[in-house]
Amino acid sequence: MSDVLLQALTNTDIDWMVTTGERHSLENGMALNTLGDSSEVATSRATNSTTFTESIHLLLEGQLAMSAPCSNKEFLYLSRGDIIGTDCLFSLQSAAAVTAKGKATVLSIAKPQLQEKIKSDVDFAAHFYRAIALIMSERIRRQFETVQQTE
Repeated sequence: MSDVLLQALTNTDIDWMVTTGERHSLENGMALNTLGDSSEVATSRATNSTTFTESIHLLLEGQLAMSAPCSNKEFLYLSRGDIIGTDCLFSLQSAAAVTAKGKATVLSIAKPQLQEKIKSDVDFAAHFYRAIALIMSERIRRQFETVQQTE
């Protein structure tokens, strides 16, 4: 996934994300989000009032698992470069729970900061939304591959 980000975003885009975002360490089993929950669930270390579920997250290190809400069964594993939490940009509730599989590190960018950047920088917006589209497309492809392998 990190290749997708490097192809879709410019160095300036990445620099802004690194400068604006906050790094968070997750321990094994720690939840990054909770279905429909708008409270801070992953850590109490956030430095502002914006919660984890009101942020997008870029997975820098480690692995995260997405679980189905009805069964808690893990159906997809996320790796370095994956973006999590984009549903907050569209005022949608999370469709899956996301938890750390071992230690993981994410770069979190608060929704208000990201929305302001998208409004004020059209080039960044185009690159960022393209990256989301490419990552989501790859994620769907991986899900279908997983289903085919289990049949």
